Amino acid sequence: GNAGQRRWHGPRSNARRAPLMRASTNGAVWADDTDAAWTRILGRLALTVFGFLAWRVLTDPLAVNHDCAGLLLAAEMMLDGRIPYVDFYEVNPPLIIYLFAIPVLFARLLSANVIIVFSLIVLTAIAASALTLRHILLRSGQVSQRGAALIVLASLFASVLTTGDGFFDFGQREHFLFLFATPF
Repeated sequence: GNAGQRRWHGPRSNARRAPLMRASTNGAVWADDTDAAWTRILGRLALTVFGFLAWRVLTDPLAVNHDCAGLLLAAEMMLDGRIPYVDFYEVNPPLIIYLFAIPVLFARLLSANVIIVFSLIVLTAIAASALTLRHILLRSGQVSQRGAALIVLASLFASVLTTGDGFFDFGQREHFLFLFATPF
């Protein structure tokens, strides 16, 4: 590839130079400088979107969807030795109960509120999904740094949109499916 190589765009006058482009002493503008600037801007936007998600979750740390609360309760009962579908009623398949057992186990180990631990695990899953997506895109060699940053930003926006109005789907099965499938 052309990574690290500069492409010449000819001399430009100071009046016509885009504000994000840096010129050399003779007025030439290098394309890799522009790509780096856009990559930084997109990276900052991605951090802003993730920060918004974290802010929404952490400003009301005990807010949880009723489905997620039911699954956390089912996971607690399962970890207490009760048998799903025999000792308690649950309409969801067993894998989601096992998945929700992870925050329950962490909450028990840390002596913390299970809802706060659950919300932090979902935020961690969002960050891990975005970082894995970025890593896979860059390792493929098919996408530039700027393209990878744009795709990661789009995936974070999609994660915000999949949570719906009032974060109704935050941490639900569909949200986890989106997070686990996005990088691949």
